[in-house]
Amino acid sequence: MLFQPFTQADSSTTRRFGGTGLGLAICQKLVSVMRGKLGVESKLGAGATFWFEIPVQKNGVAPAANRTVASTASFDTGRNNKPRVLVIEDGAANQKLAVYQLRKLGCDVEIAPNGKAGIEAWQRNRHTVILMDCHMPQVDGYEATRQIRLIEAQRNLPATRIIAMTASVMPGDREACMNAGMNDYVSKPVSL
Repeated sequence: MLFQPFTQADSSTTRRFGGTGLGLAICQKLVSVMRGKLGVESKLGAGATFWFEIPVQKNGVAPAANRTVASTASFDTGRNNKPRVLVIEDGAANQKLAVYQLRKLGCDVEIAPNGKAGIEAWQRNRHTVILMDCHMPQVDGYEATRQIRLIEAQRNLPATRIIAMTASVMPGDREACMNAGMNDYVSKPVSL
């Protein structure tokens, strides 16, 4: 159960323990993507040791099939028919996982580390779909979505599909995403 995602029941800002319970679930997904194993050894009162194994060549370079992908990618918007996906996400591990999964599905991927950068990237390169984290610094996903929808309305542009990709899974979170103008909602960690 340690490697399963969870959300804390107390989402207030005064809660005693922080986090969303996704750390180990994300680690497990990343190690799995690299065809490895992740485990834990624990003794009551003595603590726990977490470990992972991934296949590598003797020179320390991962085999090409297992190498992790870069967290940013450029793409050509005019010469291929691949879906163009903008991932607006501030977490480096989530960025890498999204890039890996989306490329495996045949998509061109661009990463933006926050809502402000995401709006700028969207204005430069019209994307087929945006995967939007909701909780980010500077401009969060809700506000970024509202700004994108406002720009689309002002310029008479067709609506870009925006899907919330968030760890917020409490009652009312989906409705908050829809009210901000998003089209759909998936919870982290996102499975392929």
